[in-house]
Amino acid sequence: MAATVRENGPFKCTIAGAGVSNLGRIGSNWSDDRIQRPFQGRTVKGMDPIKNADKANIPILIYHGDRDVRVPLFHATDFYNAIKKHTDAELLVIEDMKHSLPWWPEHHVQSLSAIERFLRDDCQL
Repeated sequence: MAATVRENGPFKCTIAGAGVSNLGRIGSNWSDDRIQRPFQGRTVKGMDPIKNADKANIPILIYHGDRDVRVPLFHATDFYNAIKKHTDAELLVIEDMKHSLPWWPEHHVQSLSAIERFLRDDCQL
């Protein structure tokens, strides 16, 4: 997601699978441990993609599982809504998919088919 909003970056397009777009919100949710969360959350630093959405300049495919609890779906939907008026963007929400493996075969079919089509049709090579 960060590559989409970097000016003069080396990429022609981006693909984000369950990516983090809002460093402030991920930092406040970083750990299930209420004692550890405030300390570990402060370690999340860097360029925040959501705060730079107006700089989006290359096409992006975002795919995200609707059952992802590690990186909640709002990262995908909020970023997509923020950048879609600035660049070509596609959001694929995959039903019943979690953040990490094991994924079901249909999850692979949906994500890999979307990636293949995006690279063939939408990435400016």
